[in-house]
Amino acid sequence: MKVRRLFASTIAATVAVGVVSAMPTPASAKCYKDITREATGSVQFVTRLAARNKWRAAVRQRYGAKFAVWTLAADDKTEQCNKKGPGAPWRCIASARPCDGK
Repeated sequence: MKVRRLFASTIAATVAVGVVSAMPTPASAKCYKDITREATGSVQFVTRLAARNKWRAAVRQRYGAKFAVWTLAADDKTEQCNKKGPGAPWRCIASARPCDGK
């Protein structure tokens, strides 16, 4: 049940943000240093979204909500997932420079 709830909330957060193509950050945008967060889990897609959500939460807490929109983060955002072998959990890392998107 907990996994189902996490999956549903992760999907809801992704839909709420919307799918926006990666665009360069405008020169007038205020940006901060890179923030990196990681997550582990058994399903790659869910684990990737969990890492991104952890990034959003860290940025929101440190700089405020307007900096926590992943699609408006700087061009240097990266997501990386890997697993050590069959049966091993996925480990995903989300890293980006938070910007206000202006």
